[in-house]
Amino acid sequence: MRLPRFEYLQPRTLEEACFFLAEHAGQAKVMAGGTDLLVELKKRRAARPQYVVGLRSIPDLDTVRFEAGVGLRVGSMATFAKLVRAAVVREKFPMLYEAARIFSRPQVRHGGTLVGNLCNASPGADGVPPLLALQAKARVVSVRGDRLVEAEQFCVGPFQTVLDPTEIVAELIIPEPPPHSGWSYQRATKRTAEDEALAVVAVFLGFGDGNRSVSQGRIALASVAPTPMRARRAEALIQGKHLEGFWPKRQEIWQLAR
Repeated sequence: MRLPRFEYLQPRTLEEACFFLAEHAGQAKVMAGGTDLLVELKKRRAARPQYVVGLRSIPDLDTVRFEAGVGLRVGSMATFAKLVRAAVVREKFPMLYEAARIFSRPQVRHGGTLVGNLCNASPGADGVPPLLALQAKARVVSVRGDRLVEAEQFCVGPFQTVLDPTEIVAELIIPEPPPHSGWSYQRATKRTAEDEALAVVAVFLGFGDGNRSVSQGRIALASVAPTPMRARRAEALIQGKHLEGFWPKRQEIWQLAR
């Protein structure tokens, strides 16, 4: 199936990209990796834009770097494959590393971006639950300036976000997990690991009381609701709990999930 006709705009700076979006407000779409947008355009499921603003030529948008006191900064052009290769992700953000490592298939990991996965706002976005569990924020830019949006508030409906047509997500900012914390990322599919997920869960646990009780518990889900979401009632059940004898082994949880 052929792509619809559009004019491709290739800004050299983020400011220029914002100008293009403002100039063609409501008629332009932003493209990072393109793994979602191009498929949607081919299938005629997305609104047909007259302009596509590509971010590939803008320097430094593919960075993955850690900043003390701030956390991990993931640029809008940073692919899942780059997250997997980044030592700081593997060492300090292992849940995000695991989600990126098993995301889709190799071709998509090398083209698709974590920011794009969030901005597509699919109910089954595999990369979004870790962002919710780790309390990530998106830095959104436009000709009007910058603003920060919590990942939990970003998706407002199936394939709908809080962004207006003139805004771009420049980067994600993910706080460093505190000491004495744990995590789990699980993904259930119909058949193979590359299939669309039936359910995705990301769990973050921070421990207090001599590392015995849960001081922070965040559980994020995808493929179970119109948007990726936090399981607030489940979080409340484990808050303050001593997990010895309360929490089944990880292998048991996975068998129940399957």
